[in-house]
Amino acid sequence: MRSGLSNFFNISPFTYTAVTTYPAPTYNDNGWFNTTTGRFTPQVAGYYQINYLVAYSQTPITASSAQSLIYKNTASWSGASIPSSIGYPTAQGSDIIFLNGTTDYLQLYAYHTSSSTYVGASGAFSAVLVSNQ
Repeated sequence: MRSGLSNFFNISPFTYTAVTTYPAPTYNDNGWFNTTTGRFTPQVAGYYQINYLVAYSQTPITASSAQSLIYKNTASWSGASIPSSIGYPTAQGSDIIFLNGTTDYLQLYAYHTSSSTYVGASGAFSAVLVSNQ
């Protein structure tokens, strides 16, 4: 599954913000990625290689940290941070995460420590099964 870039969204300072709206994914063969909620809910248990990013690309940002995070269900699971961000940073990361194939889901979040709301971020997310249970 590959989401492609999300629609632009705003991020309030010091607030974990879910990336929720995406145009049609580059590919989503099984329909496990919901473009309205931004959740990936695979129906096959196993270990998934996850790649993700949040691009702060519309306006410059000055923050001590700009982050992208993957949440598994309702908890932060994996994250990437760019410290002392000035300009147009992209926080990107990857991980291998076990998902149970029924109720587990992943979702991309963004976070920054600037003093004001960041306008115009975008996110991307991909996942591939590397080993089933």
